[in-house]
Amino acid sequence: MAKKIIIAVVVLGLALAAFFGGRLYASLNNTAERAANAFIADVSRTDTDSSYKQLTPNYQKSYAESDWDTFVHTFKDYKGTPKLIKQEEVTSSFNTYTDKSNPQRLVYEMQLDGRTYQIKVVMLKVDRLWKVDDLQGYYKK
Repeated sequence: MAKKIIIAVVVLGLALAAFFGGRLYASLNNTAERAANAFIADVSRTDTDSSYKQLTPNYQKSYAESDWDTFVHTFKDYKGTPKLIKQEEVTSSFNTYTDKSNPQRLVYEMQLDGRTYQIKVVMLKVDRLWKVDDLQGYYKK
C-alpha cells in the first residue's frame, strides 16, 4: 500500500513539474520578436487562419475575415524571407497602451513585385501571449 502511494506521489510530482516547467519554458521563450516572426511567416505563406488568430481580439474587430483574407493574399506570389530591420518600444501620447503592456513595434522588409515592401507590426501582450495589435504595410518609395 505504501509503495502505491509513493508511486502515485512521484507520478503526480512529475506531472506537475512537466506542466509548470512547460509553462515556464513557454513564457521565457514567448518574446515579441518570436511572435512577430511567426506572424510574418504565416502572412508570407498566405496562411489566413493562423495569421488571423494571432491578432488581438480588439484588432480582429477591425478586420472582417474576408478583408483579412484579401490582405493576406497580397503576398501569394512572395518567395523569400522577410527581414526584421527594426524593433522598438511603442510610446503613445494618446495613452493607447498602459505601461504594463510594454508594446513593441517590429519593422520588416521584403521584396514584393520587384519593389521593397515594409510591414510594421505592433505586438501587445494579451494573457501572457504576444499578439498583433496594429499592422501597417506599404511599398517604400
